[in-house]
Amino acid sequence: MQQRKLALANLAGTTLMTLFSEAVSYLAKKDLSEPVLLSKFLEHSPISLPQKQARPIAWISHYVVGQAFATAYGLALKQLDAKPAAKNGLLMGVLSGLTGVGIWKATFKLHPNPPKPPAAQFYTQLLLAHVVFGLVADGVLQLLDKQKHEDSKPLVAVEQAADTYYPLQDENAVVSPS
Repeated sequence: MQQRKLALANLAGTTLMTLFSEAVSYLAKKDLSEPVLLSKFLEHSPISLPQKQARPIAWISHYVVGQAFATAYGLALKQLDAKPAAKNGLLMGVLSGLTGVGIWKATFKLHPNPPKPPAAQFYTQLLLAHVVFGLVADGVLQLLDKQKHEDSKPLVAVEQAADTYYPLQDENAVVSPS
């Protein structure tokens, strides 16, 4: 699968995933958004980055990880000789969500001074946010595949009437110059 398609799927999937996380954060009145927490990890790390530097690094890191998940999905589809489909996007979302939960748990455990979001809320929204990512990324890939097929169709279909005679259709026809 082309990297351009996967990059577009990542861009849409990660953006809507993050909007979902931001909405849950707003409703829960807690910092549950992945880029916000990544920034706090960097700010409270031994290198202690200022927020002005930590935020862009956190956002870029978030999209880089999204690209890794999108690329893994593309490779899985290719390996399985499958096409993007909602059930595959849902499965990708659940698997990437469970992977994300494992990575975040390890990061919280290993960091010397991690942020402390409520664990149950954070991991629940993280899993659901990855389902959003999987479904959106898959939907983008479906749209791009559909567009590719539409673009390969002729703009105007020319049909031959059954009663029209073209001399070149008849193998025995003799064509003489007029």
